Amino acid sequence: DVRGNAFGDAGCTTVAKALDAVRTLRMTDNGLSVQGGWEVMEQLIPKTSLETVDGIPLAEVREGGVETLDMSGKELGAGGGGMLACVLHRCASLLSLDVSSNALGDEGCFAVITALRKLCSLTSVSVGCNDMTPDGGLRVAQELLSHPSLTSIGLAHPSLTSIESLRVADLVSASATDLQMPRAQLGPGGAGVLAGVIQQSPGVQTLDVRGNAFGDAGCTTVAKALDAVRTLRMTDNGLSVQGGWEVMEQLIPKTSLETVDGIPLAEVREGGVETLDMSGKELGAGGGGMLACVLHRCASLLSLDVSSNALGDEGCFAVITALRKLCSLTSVSVGCNDMTPDGGLRVAQELLSHPSLTSIGLAHPSLTSIESLRVADLVSASATDLQMPRAQLGPGGAGVLAGVIQQSPGVQTLDVRGNAF
Repeated sequence: DVRGNAFGDAGCTTVAKALDAVRTLRMTDNGLSVQGGWEVMEQLIPKTSLETVDGIPLAEVREGGVETLDMSGKELGAGGGGMLACVLHRCASLLSLDVSSNALGDEGCFAVITALRKLCSLTSVSVGCNDMTPDGGLRVAQELLSHPSLTSIGLAHPSLTSIESLRVADLVSASATDLQMPRAQLGPGGAGVLAGVIQQSPGVQTLDVRGNAFGDAGCTTVAKALDAVRTLRMTDNGLSVQGGWEVMEQLIPKTSLETVDGIPLAEVREGGVETLDMSGKELGAGGGGMLACVLHRCASLLSLDVSSNALGDEGCFAVITALRKLCSLTSVSVGCNDMTPDGGLRVAQELLSHPSLTSIGLAHPSLTSIESLRVADLVSASATDLQMPRAQLGPGGAGVLAGVIQQSPGVQTLDVRGNAF
């Protein structure tokens, strides 16, 4: 066991040449390159006493007949990818391969996948959680889709046994219409693989990829691939506000796409959207950016509810600033969005400068008995009694309320008990 010794390519090769009697070898995490891994394995395969190398069953490979190879979670790294690729050329009868969760990276993963080209019995490959970039994942997908016998591609984390692999045959033949991959821990590289598969899958109409840590780049890669999808759910992917805006700019021109995380894109394109209830959609900051991009196209909007979306300061402010030119707007609800008091104050100042707004909703959407703030009455000093007890306003709501009260000279009685300020 010589794992984690920073041997590099030359050091690993030197050790490999010396192993004439060793049966079991562990040498991951040694700074081995993909090419170096291949060359080290070429040294090791002829050593007939050596039975396993980092979980690779060399003895079985030499005998032939290996049909299933589970290499998930072996910490192979890029160099281990090169070693495995070298071995795979000797596995003509292989049916199933799992290399998920190995930190192979783009080059290590691609080395493994290209080694499968001539394995004509192979039907299933799992490649999830390998620290690929979206571009690397896309390249892997293109390689996998060109394989003559492959029917299943596994992208999900190996611990998530309830999420099925992508049935390539069904997807490409357009018999698969609903693709559910929520919280599968796909990551940016998985986004790239998924995008590549979807581009070749004309029948997919509903796609759920929530909670996969795609990030801005991964979400953008997936968005570009959605030429036939009608319904998309992709919240909770670590999308920034700016990233959300850019993703939505990719999605709006895709005329087949009807809804994105509850945003009615088809109606927005047609114009005439007057009421938009987006409460409780779990948008997050990135969803705030996506919604802000859409709102610029909603000239006839009268009422907007974005409460309970965990937008945060920046997401909420992006949405509110997108309302500046909507001159028909009269009502906005922004409660329960994880804002700070300062963020709420900034939102209040923006809302109070709006030319047509008459009502600001702060209370939790489930509390229908608590009225919104009547801005016109407050600012004109005709409102003297303001009752908002137990409205679940939170710190952000405190900031919004403070901003409104500063501009409300007539308020003499204020009840804000039980609001978790």
